[in-house]
Amino acid sequence: MKQEQNYTIWLWVFVGVVLIGVVAAMVKLASVTNSGTPTAVQTVNILPTVSSADWIRGNTHASTTLIVYGDFQCPACAVFHPVVLSVEKELGDKLRVIFRHFPLQQHANAIPAALAAEAAGNQGKFWEMHDMIYEHQRDWSEKSKTDAIAIFAGYAQKLKLNIDTFSKDINDSKIIDKIEASFDQGVGFGVDSTPSFFLNNTKLVPRSYGEFRDTIFATAGMSTTSSATKTK
Repeated sequence: MKQEQNYTIWLWVFVGVVLIGVVAAMVKLASVTNSGTPTAVQTVNILPTVSSADWIRGNTHASTTLIVYGDFQCPACAVFHPVVLSVEKELGDKLRVIFRHFPLQQHANAIPAALAAEAAGNQGKFWEMHDMIYEHQRDWSEKSKTDAIAIFAGYAQKLKLNIDTFSKDINDSKIIDKIEASFDQGVGFGVDSTPSFFLNNTKLVPRSYGEFRDTIFATAGMSTTSSATKTK
């Protein structure tokens, strides 16, 4: 019982410290999110910007690249998440997926979630935290910032992260700067909503999940019919 009480006290101390950092991050990003709506583009040259600083899943040398600008609190992003996972699984080493942050101002917990994912990434668990945050979006999306941060701390424990390091990293100004830079870059590429997808050099605006999947398969030189048969 005493151990549980000590854990509870530690958890709320952690949440308090993290909340201060999150508020500072939101203030810093507010000036960016108020910058106005950019002009939409359909074709841009973005592949040269992909670097080791990006979070990349899949074959890092794949000729087909799907860049996702996402907001962890965005309901549409959570809906597309399993679709992207399915395409990743089916295409295997023919596809690399890159996630970049684009936290929308109207989503109060988007920045805390992005900070949690980046902090996990510093311990080699970015994609695990990324998936967990999206898959359990309903559990934290409408919570207060304090409660959401406590939930993310719980995810960090489930992923067996070093909590002291996680607590420090989630308040690191370098992480805040990275999220801000990702947002600014997205604005420069015409991103004004989430999720926004770039398939190789083209901004992909799918009208349906089927069209989204078929377009990626075609770009990778794969038939969706043969893939469906293969996965049965």
